[in-house]
Amino acid sequence: MIGLVMGVPSLLEIFDEKYYLNLEGGILEALGRMFKSGLKLYVYPKIDEETGELVTATKLEVAPNLRSLYQYLLENEFIQEITDYNPEFLRIHPSRNAGQIAVRRPELGVDGAAGSRRMIKDRQFFGYRLRRELSGHFGGRSAWNHRLAAGRKPRVSARFRL
Repeated sequence: MIGLVMGVPSLLEIFDEKYYLNLEGGILEALGRMFKSGLKLYVYPKIDEETGELVTATKLEVAPNLRSLYQYLLENEFIQEITDYNPEFLRIHPSRNAGQIAVRRPELGVDGAAGSRRMIKDRQFFGYRLRRELSGHFGGRSAWNHRLAAGRKPRVSARFRL
């Protein structure tokens, strides 16, 4: 079995039929392939920005023609909602925060991005060490070019430690 954790917005993306237009069997074929090997989706809830209500996997509204399929996946526990969640995390939007972390805007400490940025650096996630080493300058050259010019291999260290 493989378990995949995602938020409600990502689950909605999976149920968007535009991604499956090139498959003869459409979304049914895609989901059949996805779940045939014992995949389970564990879905983190979100807050609806307009109503302020909690949206969970069991309360999620999908297109009318997909409701029976979605209900089947819920009833057979291919999709399970996460019930033990931190309410403070419900307003974090990964796509928005990821972009903000990348541009290093200092005002982001309010919504946790500064802490995320520090953790990325400290734990060297997403190849942080690689980018840091390659961006250093030696007489106008990057660290990568400096090592090549000296006849040494560039150090490539994109470790992902948890």
